[in-house]
Amino acid sequence: MRTLELLFSEEEAARFAEESLTIDIAELVRATVCEERFDTLREAEQFFLELHARGIPCQASNRDGQRETLDEFEQDEESWYDNTGPISLGMYQAHSDYFLPYEFHRRLHQLEAVHREFGIPLPAIPGKQQKEQRARFYLNVNAAWQEFRALHGLSPSEMRAFLYDFASELVPATSTADLPAPAKVWMVTGGSWDIEVADTAEPTAVFGWGANAAVRRGDILVVYLVRPLGAIHSIWRACSDGFIDPVSHYHSIAWIGAALRVANVSLNELRAHPVFGSKSAVRANFQGLHGKVPLSFEEYEALLAAMAAKGQDLSALPRLAAAVGLPAVDLLSERDVEVQLVEPLLERLGYASGDWVRQMPVRMGRGERNYPDYAIGAVALRGEESARMVVRPNSS
Repeated sequence: MRTLELLFSEEEAARFAEESLTIDIAELVRATVCEERFDTLREAEQFFLELHARGIPCQASNRDGQRETLDEFEQDEESWYDNTGPISLGMYQAHSDYFLPYEFHRRLHQLEAVHREFGIPLPAIPGKQQKEQRARFYLNVNAAWQEFRALHGLSPSEMRAFLYDFASELVPATSTADLPAPAKVWMVTGGSWDIEVADTAEPTAVFGWGANAAVRRGDILVVYLVRPLGAIHSIWRACSDGFIDPVSHYHSIAWIGAALRVANVSLNELRAHPVFGSKSAVRANFQGLHGKVPLSFEEYEALLAAMAAKGQDLSALPRLAAAVGLPAVDLLSERDVEVQLVEPLLERLGYASGDWVRQMPVRMGRGERNYPDYAIGAVALRGEESARMVVRPNSS
């Protein structure tokens, strides 16, 4: 059951809360569309887009159990795609032959893993300002699922079981275990809705949090709660790489965990600090940043020193390794560069020798081949070669 506080303005939400009105979004959608009839997936998709354009007549139950018609559920694009889960569930409950429920909100990294494992095409990820395309993203994913379902002769309920019982079990769980050494520090922010999560988080709990897509697993995240605290609250670790999620309000997400409460450092203290006082994010009161604030090694150490001055024990807090110079080795050839510099760097980044392929041929254009020195996370399928990262050192 979702309260109307998730759907309407603060003023409307206050009135609805006072009148004890609640609404189940999935049931609202199901009741609205169950009388519709479709002959093809294209017709069903067109209806979905029309429904999105005109809004949904919204009824809710008051404290006496009576149904009361409210304003239409006709939110902006952001409210629509942020509620993709319950909306898609309502569509599935009404028309399971054409729609499947989307349960990957804030978990696009796991959706990508499922699609990659079973060769299901994943539609292009729209940019932050492509709001209509973000609202359509579910339709594109659903179309890929329907094609896969038809190919393998699965019923709607079997396809749902495949996605959320079988396939998801093959995706490694996002956890706080075996985190690599941190490579970077980020300041991430939260509001009044996040303080309970931050206050009660168990050491092994993980949460999807608005963060920079450049965050990498193991990174350190300093959580600043804008309201009502107005101070740094805790320090966490990234339990996944950052990723874009087109059906999330925050658009870029990282899963974080291993929370440690720290001595609070207020906004006013940061403003007065010689290191942080001139930082643009501090001057902007951290408004609208949603975790896009990297901290340098020196800034993070200065922040820890400010906490230590308040009695914080730093021994349990994660630290960045101090910068080190290049090793004193003779580099007489490109292979020397690879063995003495590149491969030790890759190992420090958490890769093992089995994670890369040297000199993997990649066909580009008509008959042209390229040979990157290192392909990390390589897929060497002929004609569909890909890699997560390629490295080509230059010995000069």
